[in-house]
Amino acid sequence: MAIRADEVMIGSYFVTADQELRKVVRVVTDERGRTHVWYQCKSATTAGQPFLLGHTQADPPTLEVFIAQCDHPVGWAELGRLRERGILLQHE
Repeated sequence: MAIRADEVMIGSYFVTADQELRKVVRVVTDERGRTHVWYQCKSATTAGQPFLLGHTQADPPTLEVFIAQCDHPVGWAELGRLRERGILLQHE
């Protein structure tokens, strides 16, 4: 499923092809006009794991790279399933 740039916003979730769950925590456009995405990640299949920063703090991926690495955005139905399985906790 293609991901649109306007779907990448703070608080949105995405899943990669290798089942990594990503939560966007910051989106910033730099002085050159490049948009960078800071995200936290954890397994989309294993319950009880914390989110960890998915890249170095100083070198977040560009929006284009982030989109290319993700398979699909997490919709409401999938979000519910992740919560039911204990992968995504209520406070996350």
